[in-house]
Amino acid sequence: MRIRRFAKVLAAFLAGVMLAQLLYACSPRSQAGEKTRLTIATVNNGDMVRY
Repeated sequence: MRIRRFAKVLAAFLAGVMLAQLLYACSPRSQAGEKTRLTIATVNNGDMVRY
């Protein structure tokens, strides 16, 4: 009985920690200072089907 309660409390704690990290990662403030590099490549080659 105590182990089951401990498992529930531990699962709730871990879920809360993960949720807090997810919310921080999605916030605009956490991404504002990071530089983003985007590379777009296009291929106009009939042989690309083989690759």
